[in-house]
Order: sequence, then structure tokens, then C-alpha cells
Amino acid sequence: MTDPAESSGSPEAADRDVPVGEVGVVTGPRGGRATAVRVLALLVVLVFAGLSLRSAWSDVRADLARLTVPAITASALAFGAAIACQFAAWFGLLHRHARANTFGMHDGAVVYSVGQLGKYVPGAVWPAVIQSDMGARRRMPWRVMLGAYTQMLVLSVTTGAVLGLGTLLGPAPPWVHAVAVAGAVAGVVFGWAAVHPDALHRWMDRVLQRLTAAGLPERLDGRAAARAAALSIVAWLLIGAHAVAIVRPLGVTAGDALFVGASFVFAWVCGIVAVPFPAGLGIREAVLIVTVGQLTDRPTAVALALASRLIQVVVDLGLAGVLGALGPVLRRRLPATDPS
Repeated sequence: MTDPAESSGSPEAADRDVPVGEVGVVTGPRGGRATAVRVLALLVVLVFAGLSLRSAWSDVRADLARLTVPAITASALAFGAAIACQFAAWFGLLHRHARANTFGMHDGAVVYSVGQLGKYVPGAVWPAVIQSDMGARRRMPWRVMLGAYTQMLVLSVTTGAVLGLGTLLGPAPPWVHAVAVAGAVAGVVFGWAAVHPDALHRWMDRVLQRLTAAGLPERLDGRAAARAAALSIVAWLLIGAHAVAIVRPLGVTAGDALFVGASFVFAWVCGIVAVPFPAGLGIREAVLIVTVGQLTDRPTAVALALASRLIQVVVDLGLAGVLGALGPVLRRRLPATDPS
């Protein structure tokens, strides 16, 4: 007889006997308690995302009157393209961790986009928790999901920290320049560790063995990490373009675009490493005030932060909703593919 735990879609089952190469969502018997927890988690995510949207809207609606439709459209498209690059990087790492086609492009996009909504909840663990749970229900071992998420997070932060050196091009205070340089140096060191197949793997394997008595199922792939790092750089450049598109109608010239874009990336990275703050709320705004605010004025810097957050929430929720709604159709049309 089959142990019910092995067909329940739990992370433990995903780590043991469920074949990694099988595509699809696990549909075995699941407890009502687990379903209730997922529904409650989804409601919490939506509430926090809605509060972020409401706060941004009430503060930025006056400034939105100064923005043009082409500027908002260009900003939203740039942010959407950045998400696509980040997803491609994560998806490539995920399949290299798993060494097999565990689920297809659409399932991966759903897991990634829904997981990203967890960043609106206080604490940095929720995207990893959501992705690991959704991956387990699609027969992906949770250790593989956690490994790909952690490696992608390190690559994203380190590449963003290096690009934050662009703050040296503008009138930010000397202490901001010093922090940017220190961050870039740390980014190079930790970025190398994330790309090197032994360094990050050894650390993650040791942590998992201590916490769960089992390490990573596969050794990390340096080539896949290098590709993910390159895609992360492209994603950050697009996020910088997203910010520049917002501030152009607010009086920022093309000559200051590099400084504004780099300052926005620097502010975003600061928000990521400030773990208790959901989606860097408050941290990103404060950093933009001491960087972009020195170029323009404080209201323009705040307008940039709030308009950007408004666009991000709309795009994040829209992508997750559309991908989820189109799931049954796209799952039949998009076969599992190996991104290598």
C-alpha cells in the first residue's frame, strides 16, 4: 500500500519518492487544514498588497496628474520586462538545481509571479515559503525551490549593488557614495560566491544539513549562475529605465538618467536587505530622498518612489492574476522545456 504522506504533495513527499521529471500539479488527497492555511496566506498577501496600493495612491494621485500616459506606459512595460528577465534567470537556476524538467514554462511563471506577491508581507521569507509550497504541489522538491530562490536572491542583490555605483555620478552626500562603494565591493565578493559552484553550495548544504539532516540534492551549476547574473543585470537596467520614465515628465533631464536609474537600483537593493520592511517600504523612499532628492527636490523623489510602487503593485497583481486565470489553457499548450 502507498503511504498517504507520499501522495499528499507535501514537501517531504516531494523530496523522497515523487519523480522529478513528471509534469503537473499534485492532486492527491490533502488535508483541509493545509488548504485553509494557503487561503489565509493568500488573503494576507492580498491585504498587504492592497494596503501598499492604497497608501501609494492617496499620496501620489496629485503627482500622477503631471505624468503622461506614454511615461506611465513605458515605465510599466520596463518593469514588466524586468520581471521577465528575473523569471528567466530563476527558471534557469531552478532546472539546473533539479537536473530535470519538473514543470513547464507556464507553471514556473505562476509559481514565480505568485511567490513574488509575498514580498508585500513583512519579513523576507514569504516569497521562498510560497514558492516552495507551490513547487512541492507540482512535484518539485522544496530543497530545490529553496536553493534556486536563495541563489537568485544573492545574485540579484549583488549585481544591483554593483550597479548602484552609478550614484557616484550625481550630487548624493559623501556618506552615500561611501556606502555605494562598500556595497559594490561586497557585491563583487558575494556575487563570485553565488556564481562559483562550490562556495555557495557548501554554505547552503551545511545549513540545510544542520536544519533538516539533508543537504541540497544537486551541486550548483556555475554556468547557469553566470547566465542568471547576466539576466539580473539586464533586469536592473530595465528597473532603472522604469524609474527614469517616471521622472522625465517631472523635470529630470536625459543627462541625469544614469544617476537617477542607478540611485533607484541602489534604493531598491537597500530595501531588499532591510528584511523587516515589506518590499522595502520606507527604506526605498528614504534612500531616494538623499540621492535623487539632491538632484531635484524632496517631493519629486517621493513622487518617484510612490508612483513606482503603485505601478509595481498593479503589474505584480496583474501578472499573477492573468497567469493564474489562463492556467488551464496554457498548461495544455506549453510543454515542459529545459531552458538550457
